[in-house]
Amino acid sequence: MLHIRAATLAAILAIAAAASSPPASAGDPAPPQPDCGQGRAWWPPLEACVTLPVLKKMVDPDYDGAIPGLRYGAILYVRVSETGVVGDVQVLKAPPEGEPSEEGETAIAALLKAVRQWRFSPGLGPDGKPIGMAITLKVHLLTEE
Repeated sequence: MLHIRAATLAAILAIAAAASSPPASAGDPAPPQPDCGQGRAWWPPLEACVTLPVLKKMVDPDYDGAIPGLRYGAILYVRVSETGVVGDVQVLKAPPEGEPSEEGETAIAALLKAVRQWRFSPGLGPDGKPIGMAITLKVHLLTEE
């Protein structure tokens, strides 16, 4: 039986647009952001460095219709609560490579169902207390037997 397995998961690219500051006007330089160190990022809503959520429990997508050799992927917006529970999940871009297909759309639906079951260590605010935040994840799906 074939199924898909999420690989290179939770490569946190950046805090999602919902958590970022408005874009600078054309010609305005972006304000400098402090170096927050490894595992931390500047979060404009708080104007402070925060610790990003860390994936602790991953559930692989369950999709029996996967075709060997096909590559699927997505860039997802994921809202992680202050308790590490996944809330809202939205597809920002899928598939990142190639043309959309029925098989790819079904694989992405299976991925979204799985992501909603993931658990994270929550992000931490500048005071060290857990905070909810939105993150952007790039996910690659691999087919295997």
